[in-house]
Amino acid sequence: MKLQSEYKGKQYPLKLQNVLHVPGTRNNLISLGRWDAEGCKYIGKNGQINLITSDGKTIAKGNKITNNLYKMHFTMNKLEKPAEVMFHTTKAESWDMWHKHFGHVSYDGLQKLLDNKMVNGFNIDKNSDKSNCIACMEAKLMVKLFNGKTACWLEPRQLTHINVWGKYKIASINHNHYFVLLVDDTSRYANVHFLKTKDQAAQAVKNYMTYLKTQGKAP
Repeated sequence: MKLQSEYKGKQYPLKLQNVLHVPGTRNNLISLGRWDAEGCKYIGKNGQINLITSDGKTIAKGNKITNNLYKMHFTMNKLEKPAEVMFHTTKAESWDMWHKHFGHVSYDGLQKLLDNKMVNGFNIDKNSDKSNCIACMEAKLMVKLFNGKTACWLEPRQLTHINVWGKYKIASINHNHYFVLLVDDTSRYANVHFLKTKDQAAQAVKNYMTYLKTQGKAP
């Protein structure tokens, strides 16, 4: 994109490369970060900013407006000759293939991309079938609900769920690498015992069972 700026009555050509085209945007934005990355400078003070080229020339100025933006005026240079446009034709692909290309987006989403011309090179065979995708069907499958009728343990400590965790790479402050977790089915009360080695889990369970018996519980 070729632009022309004016500073103190003098015209300066400005060429922008790798620009992004956003249809419907009323204003053009220039990134000061990209300007700086190209070896140029900018000076901002008292609500004004000046653009300075890498050789030290000030080519444009702007005034601060809302949203911390600076408004500048540029004019578009007319091309000396008509631009040459190259078209590359490719074979139209099916709906199913584009569905996979876009990460299994829905066919309604693909139709929206096509109708609004949101993607360049979206060459699709409109007469192809919109077949059911096996991967999408399997991903949306639901597990059958579990039977709600389960054994009801009315008394605490009658049923305990036990699990051993570890080995953790980093030891605790007391040099433990494992822990055993004991959860009561009725009250969900949890007991945690830290272990230095995994074989200590068996003794921890025995100690827990002994504790239940001393409290008059029947596990």
